[in-house]
Amino acid sequence: MRWLESFQRCFGHRAQRLALRTYVHGVFSDSDRKSMQAMLARVTQPVSYQAFQHFITHAQWDSDRVWRRLLEILPERRGVLILDGTSFPKQGRHSVAVARQYCGALGKIANCQVAVTAALWTGTRAWLLGPCCICRNPGSTMPTVEPPPAFRRPRRFRRNGGRPSR
Repeated sequence: MRWLESFQRCFGHRAQRLALRTYVHGVFSDSDRKSMQAMLARVTQPVSYQAFQHFITHAQWDSDRVWRRLLEILPERRGVLILDGTSFPKQGRHSVAVARQYCGALGKIANCQVAVTAALWTGTRAWLLGPCCICRNPGSTMPTVEPPPAFRRPRRFRRNGGRPSR
């Protein structure tokens, strides 16, 4: 996957870069299951299960750096901004940002996580610009939203022609 090479410098360790390649290959594989074990079974040059698990569950890497790199290589700057909310039903309250709120996947109020993604539709393709997570604060009716990196400084973002500021 040649396009993945543009993001290699966002991951400091060689082991992270190898695990990233394995993860992306696994996600795009034809397997119906996307568990770590199923992903490793489908790739041609798998890393060890322990290294793969560490990458997914514990490895430290800067997601803002990945999004900034995406915005640097984004070839188009004009189009329609699409904001899409996606909910993930959850049992219990142990996952991050789980709250009792409207869950579109279920069509009712339930325990779930909600994420919003921003994409730029250019008329021929959609470019993912960034995700944010919506967190409900206990006792508050207003959610806390962590915006994607591109939208943290909107004036500077627009002034730079859609490129992130440095």
